[in-house]
Amino acid sequence: TLKVNVLGASTATVRGTVNPGGSDTKYWFEYSQNSLSDGSAIKTTSQTAVGNGLVAVSASADLSDLTPKTTYHYRIVTQNSVGVVRGENATFKTK
Repeated sequence: TLKVNVLGASTATVRGTVNPGGSDTKYWFEYSQNSLSDGSAIKTTSQTAVGNGLVAVSASADLSDLTPKTTYHYRIVTQNSVGVVRGENATFKTK
């Protein structure tokens, strides 16, 4: 499940969960003013390692330099030895 806290006109915190499934895993978020499916102007957060556990762990990232009163598309992405998995797309609007 993805969640977002819009903190201001140009900042937001995006949240999700990651289950490493027993493999060393890292995550990041992708976001854009455009649909993520078209692949244009996608920005990414820094990658964060979450280890190799077997239970879901919380994931979050702070976004800044966003445009006020704008809808953003975002998703969580994970990578481990199995491959790269992109989560469902969600949206939020800055203040």
